Amino acid sequence: MRAMALRTVARWLRIATKVWLVAGVTCGIGARVAMRVVALTDSTPGTVLTIGGTLGLVVFSLIATVPITLLFMTLRRRLIGSPFRRGLLFGAGLLGVAGPLFLTSGEIVELGIPALNAAMFASLSLLWGVTASLTLHRLEFRTRASANRGRTPDPVRLEEPARHPV
Repeated sequence: MRAMALRTVARWLRIATKVWLVAGVTCGIGARVAMRVVALTDSTPGTVLTIGGTLGLVVFSLIATVPITLLFMTLRRRLIGSPFRRGLLFGAGLLGVAGPLFLTSGEIVELGIPALNAAMFASLSLLWGVTASLTLHRLEFRTRASANRGRTPDPVRLEEPARHPV
């Protein structure tokens, strides 16, 4: 019994880690694209796109999304609908909570086109939710399929189809 509980926890952690990595990296790259658009739409020459800056933003995104991933993994069964809809619902909730905090920061309001900036950065929470939900759905589907692969099917007598003369 105890071994089964440990396997269940290990499976949950494996899936949560994969969801966290995929959604966090996707959100980090999306944030980098949004920041680049902000820099290009700003009237003053600004930043240069570098690999180091992109990696730094992806690492920051991964660190910032650890608690969000744990919250999503905990609440995922309470969200209704398809995996895409569950992701949108969670992303919208995330936007409702965190949106006012980061959409009113100085750089988003002062640089480039503020309405475009707000839309781009707001969409990152929706992107995170959809990516996490679709990734989770796919991983759980694979886990169930691999668990069922080792089972033998119920014995069913297969009959050869009747042949009709042509």
